Amino acid sequence: MSPQPIEERIQEQAALYVLGLLRPEEIHEFDARLSAADPSYVEALRQAREPAARLANSLDPVDPPVGLKERLMQRINAPKMPGLGAVRSDEGKWKRSAPGVYYKKLYFDPSTGLVTILVRMAPGATYASHNHSRTEQCLILEGDLWCDQQCYVAGDFTIAEAGSTDPDLYTKTGNLLLIMTAPGDEPATRSH
Repeated sequence: MSPQPIEERIQEQAALYVLGLLRPEEIHEFDARLSAADPSYVEALRQAREPAARLANSLDPVDPPVGLKERLMQRINAPKMPGLGAVRSDEGKWKRSAPGVYYKKLYFDPSTGLVTILVRMAPGATYASHNHSRTEQCLILEGDLWCDQQCYVAGDFTIAEAGSTDPDLYTKTGNLLLIMTAPGDEPATRSH
């Protein structure tokens, strides 16, 4: 397969940028190109926004959920402390990674290049064997996690060093995991 032409790649990135589907490091790169007024990126973004705007304008208006304005105003008016942030338990979207395996991104740290995610596995779910490009840290918050014949439970902490390979991971009772890993190693980008 021949490499994708540069212009086609920029157009594809612009479409994903408009839809909010780029990974954090890709967003950073795209924003840098826009800030530098790179004409290819500026034009690709303009072209990507037009169909998105037409699509948005073609949809029927929907009344917002009751209380949404009050909740938004509370967040807007909440005191801000520089350098501090939070993700509430009801914020963010759970995305499916594999049958019975879901993840939610919590934070991307540009200084370390690590992403922090929550992973939830349903009872009996298996997560396919995978490699680690960088060291991965995992804290089991709930349930069990099986690696070969070793069982880890709530409160256990595991480390998979860069270059290592996890065998299939599975859970008998279901679990909730807090994982710090490299972008590209997180569940959404792994193949199964």
